[in-house]
Parts: sequence; C-alpha cells; structure tokens
Amino acid sequence: MNETLKNDDSIKQRLEAEKDKTEKWHTRRWYKENYGVDPLKLGIPFREVRNPYYRKAPPMKLWKEEDVAPFKNTEGVEKFRKRQQAGQKAFETRKKRLKEWFSEIKNSNPRVREILHRLWQIGERIKELHRLKENCRMSDPDYNEEDFWDYGIEHCPQCAKWSEEQWQLREERYELFNELEEICQKDKRTIQLARRYLREDKTKTEKEEKDESNYLL
Repeated sequence: MNETLKNDDSIKQRLEAEKDKTEKWHTRRWYKENYGVDPLKLGIPFREVRNPYYRKAPPMKLWKEEDVAPFKNTEGVEKFRKRQQAGQKAFETRKKRLKEWFSEIKNSNPRVREILHRLWQIGERIKELHRLKENCRMSDPDYNEEDFWDYGIEHCPQCAKWSEEQWQLREERYELFNELEEICQKDKRTIQLARRYLREDKTKTEKEEKDESNYLL
C-alpha cells in the first residue's frame, strides 16, 4: 500500500514538473510591454521565485501567460511603447547634457583632471590589491574562508598590509570626491554617472577604431 502511494506521488511530481516546462510564466513588466496590462492590478494569482539577477533582492513575481492572455490590450501595448520611447529620449537628452557639462569642467579645470586621474589610479590599485589577497589566500591549502568572513581575520601579515593600504586608498578617494563635489557643485552620484558615460564613449570609440584598423589590415 505504502509503495503504491509513493509511486503515485512520484508520478504526480513528474507530471507537475512536465507541466511547469510547458507553461509560460512572465514578469509584470513583460505583460505591460507585450500585453498592455498590469497583471498585479488585475488581481491575477501569481507565484514567487528567487530573483535570478540579484541574490539579496525580494522574490520575483511571475504570472502564467494563459491567465493573462484574455485581458490582452492592443491599445495598452501601444501606450507602453510610446512611454518607453519618450522615456528613452528623455534619458538620452539628460545623458548628453551631463557629458557636455562634465567635459567642459574637465577641460577648463586642471585640478579636476588631476583628481580624475588619481581616482583612476586608486581604483586600479584597489583592484590589484584585491587580486593579490585573493591569490595569496587561494594558494594556501589550510586557509579557512569562514575565519575571514565571520571574524574578519586576515590570512597573513602581508594580506593585513594590503588591507591597510586599501583602507588608506579608500579614505583618500573619499576626500578627493568631497573636493570634486565642491568644485563641480554636484553630488557624488551625478559625478560618477558623468564619468561612466564618458568612459563608455571612450571605450566605444576605441573599439570602433580597433575594428576599423583590423578591417583595413
């Protein structure tokens, strides 16, 4: 009798697993974009799954496509598309103005250029120190990772020196950003965004030049 129940449960689990494979589940945004409706506002039942992009983020809500399909709204899809296009256009305009503003400050103020160069050096050195510590720990077969994460115990005296240097560099970076905020009259987040946009342009230009060079060869 018990064996029969176990077999029935096993068959039921396999059938449910196969059903999950054939059913299509999507996010709230997906339905707004493709069906023109908000399943959450419609009160349609959903299931929650672990966020595949951010480990510490709240669970992700998913709705079954066949439950939402009857509510599909073509007009809502078009409205979403227009809002998306308008938002993208506004974003590109803000991005362009931010790059122009920061380029002007950088080109007209030598101190800003000095600070930016030093910030780049600090960032590269911090990454290098991180790699050195990681290599040092991984090369030791007796290293216990829990000691480091749970108690903050450094692996060895050399790792402790590297951590101290990282701390000092972060303190210097903090002071440099304070000075940069005073010069630019903008907050740190705005400055970081401007730096990122300019780096993206530089990377894109370098890639295009490299591709063109390879093509000519």
